[in-house]
Formats: sequence, C-alpha cells, structure tokens
Amino acid sequence: MPKNKLRVVVKTLIKETSDIIRITLADYKGGGLPKWRAGAHIDLYLKNNFIRQYSLSNDPNEKYHYEIAVLKEENGSGGSRFIHENFHEGMELEISKPRNHFSLMPDAKYYILLAGGIGITPIMAMIEELESQKKNYLVYYCTRTIEKTAFWERLLSGASAGKVHIHHDNGDPKLGFDFESVLKEYKHDTSLYYCGPPSFMKAVEVSTKDWPRSSLNYEYFSKANKNAEKEVSKTSFNIKISSTGQVFEVPCESSIIQVLREHNFAVDTSCEDGFCGTCMTRYLEGKPEHRDSVLDEEDRKQFVLICCARSKTPTLVLDL
Repeated sequence: MPKNKLRVVVKTLIKETSDIIRITLADYKGGGLPKWRAGAHIDLYLKNNFIRQYSLSNDPNEKYHYEIAVLKEENGSGGSRFIHENFHEGMELEISKPRNHFSLMPDAKYYILLAGGIGITPIMAMIEELESQKKNYLVYYCTRTIEKTAFWERLLSGASAGKVHIHHDNGDPKLGFDFESVLKEYKHDTSLYYCGPPSFMKAVEVSTKDWPRSSLNYEYFSKANKNAEKEVSKTSFNIKISSTGQVFEVPCESSIIQVLREHNFAVDTSCEDGFCGTCMTRYLEGKPEHRDSVLDEEDRKQFVLICCARSKTPTLVLDL
C-alpha cells in the first residue's frame, strides 16, 4: 500500500440527522492511527472511483479512531450518496493520512468559530482542542432546525456553558443569522475560523471586510459555485521540473496536472477544483496565478495548487 494511504475499517455508523451519518474509522489491524490536529481532513478512496474529502470531527487526542460526518447531497456528483447507500459497519476501505490547511493559530488569545450546516465538522475538533488547552472561544452554529443539527447532543454542554450558540432559521432568510452584529468589530488577538456553504462563506467575508487578513481562517467543503465553468486562461506558459530540467508547455486549455500526466508524472489529486489541497506543490521560481480556495498568503509564497493555478511569468519552476 502507498505510504500516504491507510487501511481502515468502519467501526460505527450512526445516523446524526435524516441526511447526515457519523462514521468512526479505525485501523483494520487494531493499531493506532497517525497524529493530527484540529482542522485536518482525510480522503476516502471509494470503490466507484470517487475520492472525497471529509474533515475529522473527533478529539485530536484520540489515538485509535478518526470520525467524519457525511451529508447526503441529492444534487451532488454521487460520492456522498454512495457512502450513505453502501457503507456499513465492518467494511474496510482506504483513506489518506490526515492533511491540514485549517489548523488553529496557537498564539491567539480569543477564538471565534463559525459553522454553517455540515461545516460544523472541523469546528467540532477545534472545540475539543481549545478545551484541552483551556483557551477562550465562542462557537456560532447555523442550521435550519434542531432535526437538521449534527452533533446536537455533544454541543449541549457547551451551549449550557455559554460557549456554543446554535441558530435555527427554519429555511426563512428573514430569520437568518446576524453576522454583522457578531463580527462588526475586530478585537485584538482574535482569530476567526469559519466553514459552511457558499452563501454562508460570503456572508462572513462581507462582515469581516475590515478585519486583518491574518486573523481570518476558512475552509470550503465544496467548490464555491458548482455551476460555474472553470476559468479559461488566454495565455500558455511553461513549467520546469527542477530535478530533471525538463520544460513542458501548459496550453491555455490544459492544467499543469494534465500536462504532467501526459509526460508520465504521477501526481495525487482529488477535487481538481482548488479546494482540497491534495496537489499542493512547492515552486522555486516564477510567479504563480493562484486560483485556489485553500492557501493563505504565507503559503502562497512557497506553494501552488497545480490542479488550477496558472503562471504570471513565462516559466514556473516546480520542486518535482
């Protein structure tokens, strides 16, 4: 088995809501699993050739299992539906080792965690990590109804302590969460983390337009606009492989990934839309045109997501 993959077994499968199942995964031999931090996600390699990413939602201190929650998306591409209809306790599957582009900043004094719908999954692990570190935090979780609220039982103690606020809008925009009131003023040493559907992400973005960019941390769990066509470039460019000196042209209609595969380079990918981070690659020279939803400004000084990025310079040198 490739070193970046793990063989696991489904230990438990629990129906959280009518359209969300919570799945516990353990090493198929009963051993421990690689360490991770809150905000991490894993890839699931499914038998129908789907690869899907899911955030880990359990306590990062737990050594023997990973937990994910899967929303059945009726209008999705079929991955979540396959999981809902085919997964069962005792089945074995392959997953990737945890990767993290959404980890908690250690030096903040105060944390605000915002979640919309299934975006609560990485936030659940963050709650556990912040609790263990005795950090100050507040959680705001937006759902339609109690019946549509994942992790309801686990969140009750936090709600009783005033650390977790759950908002239900019953599907009525007029009853929507008041983002502006919660986010109207940035407080020094505050770090904000948010994850949810596109409309939720946009509302947070608008409400934090005056916040320092360094204080904002977010993760998309799907392409921002599933119906949008991929942006087409009007110019080609070259990529250079640093280890061999080979130079390949990337035409307007092709991606870096496609060109590399045409020349027999094996590159792991998953979403190929710039929101999972699987294909993150270091670059050594050139100036990328970033088109992803994963990398922050610091990451972009060293890395590029080669599934969607282009180049602003004639040549982009990749550390391959």
